[in-house]
Amino acid sequence: MADVEQQRAAFEAAMVAAGYAKPERPWVCSVVTGDYLWQRDQDRFVGFQLAFASQAQVPDEPDQALLISMATCLNHGFGLLPADRQHAMLRDMRKLWDEVMGRGFYSPKCRERYTSMLAAAPAPEVR
Repeated sequence: MADVEQQRAAFEAAMVAAGYAKPERPWVCSVVTGDYLWQRDQDRFVGFQLAFASQAQVPDEPDQALLISMATCLNHGFGLLPADRQHAMLRDMRKLWDEVMGRGFYSPKCRERYTSMLAAAPAPEVR
């Protein structure tokens, strides 16, 4: 039993060192066991670490096939478009790729600004 507690303490320390929140503790009266919450948080942390590792391996340039796939997903007739329209769509897909990769306008520091835009928009009238 002591090994499990030591593993949990080491895991919590690793989470905090990586900037992630400490694992959640179950309530005293909860039907959810501490093991479940610990496993859930461990799974989240592993995903957190994998996301950072995958970001480190992101190429400088997107695969052209990926951009074409994105454009085709948005417009199923992409292959039938004239060349200038295809190039324009591919430029837009590149902008989206940059944004998703964290190279666009978004950063966690300006998150509130973007979410406030949505809140400031007038609600659609329902009839």
